[in-house]
Amino acid sequence: MNPDGSITLNGAPVDHPGDIEFDELASTLRRLKLSADRSGIATIVTIYPDADSPHQASISVLDACAKAGIKQVSFSEAD
Repeated sequence: MNPDGSITLNGAPVDHPGDIEFDELASTLRRLKLSADRSGIATIVTIYPDADSPHQASISVLDACAKAGIKQVSFSEAD
C-alpha cells in the first residue's frame, strides 16, 4: 500500500487509489485461493502498508481478503 492509497499485488497495480471496495483485488485473490486450494496449499496474504497510507486502504484490503475467503492475513513492515 502506497501513501496515495494505491495497492500492488506482487508488484502489479490493482484497482484505483481512493476506491473503497477493491473488487479487482478480491476477484484476483479468489482465483489465487481456488488454485491454492486445488493444490492443497494454504493461501496467506501479507500486507505491507506504507506508514503514510490511509487506514481505509488497509480496511479495504482486509475486506477483499474476506470476500475471497482468505483467513490467514498478516501485516508487516516494508523492507
